[in-house]
Amino acid sequence: MSRLRRAWGQIVGVEPEMLADVAVAQGTTDILRGQVVIGGRVPENFYDPDAMSQYGYGPKVMVGGGPGSSEKPDLYNQIVRMNLQRYSDDGTMTEKAVRFQVAGILALVGWRHDYTIYAPFRDVVAYNSWAMGQRRDPERDGYHEVVVRATSRGTTLDAEQAITAMGFMVQSERQQVEQMNQYFRTLQAILGGIGAIALLVAAFGIANTMLMAILERTREIGLMKAIGASNQAVMVVFLAEASGIGLLGGIGGVLLGGILSGIANLVAKSMLQNQGQGILMPGASTTIAHIPLWLPIFALVFSALVGTISGAYPASRAARLSPIEALKYE
Repeated sequence: MSRLRRAWGQIVGVEPEMLADVAVAQGTTDILRGQVVIGGRVPENFYDPDAMSQYGYGPKVMVGGGPGSSEKPDLYNQIVRMNLQRYSDDGTMTEKAVRFQVAGILALVGWRHDYTIYAPFRDVVAYNSWAMGQRRDPERDGYHEVVVRATSRGTTLDAEQAITAMGFMVQSERQQVEQMNQYFRTLQAILGGIGAIALLVAAFGIANTMLMAILERTREIGLMKAIGASNQAVMVVFLAEASGIGLLGGIGGVLLGGILSGIANLVAKSMLQNQGQGILMPGASTTIAHIPLWLPIFALVFSALVGTISGAYPASRAARLSPIEALKYE
């Protein structure tokens, strides 16, 4: 015996040709009246009303499922019942049940197609007319949403600007990507500023450490010069030490960055999985913090370079010491 399943979904009325270029996982997008095409994630919205409670407003879509089964139902070629709801002025609710056949299931594309139910345009107009209690003519009353396709990727921005100039609101994938890029550019600037301050502090720290080392090893420097070490040789020794300090700091930073990156990816994967089934596409990467191979190499070279620059003044000071005065230094 099958058990009733419920779900909440967004139903959009389209002409069949609008879905002609959308890939399907099962069935077809050439829908007739009484048929629908659903996104690949729609079956994951179904739940057992006896096992959990869910509240909200909108059309309820119901289908039979296995008793006690938590797996998503196979909706392809199934007859699904949708309950339309209409509210009168006194708050009374009236329901009307309509049935349609699932003629196709769209392939996953990672956008709103995955969670949308597409029905023939005339069917959706009839649903809205009943729900509003009056006949609705889109040609007269206007459309809730219009899909505009640019001739090429390069003309997308021009098309958006032209539509905005006409007084309409535009929402596109390009805008979403641009918003994400702007967010990451801001985040990069903030982290870059913090890194620059930390780098400056580290440079002063290395210079101070080398100056203290010169004071503690003054007699050693005098001995090196007394046995024939040139100013250049003394300078190379201290520059090498300063570079080594910078390189050790770079190694520590690379290791710490790798650990924090791994933790961030684990946390992100856990959060995405806990927010609901099917948020991620199959095979999609959950890596939000990616470290390219060139970055650790650049970090190590740059940290050694910073150490060398920071140790330049202390090294030159050590090279200029008089061997006689250095040997007498206490």
